[in-house]
Amino acid sequence: MKRGIYFLTFAIVIGIFSLNTAPASIVTDGLVSYWTFDRVHIINKTATDV
Repeated sequence: MKRGIYFLTFAIVIGIFSLNTAPASIVTDGLVSYWTFDRVHIINKTATDV
């Protein structure tokens, strides 16, 4: 019974955090530089400006 309560609590917490996965919006008005820190834009351990 105790395991069931722990599992249910864990599942609810994971469910709540997974709902907050809205994509981030990029502000372009007045933007000077933008670093994504994606692997595609990192060359030799240097983040490039997109």
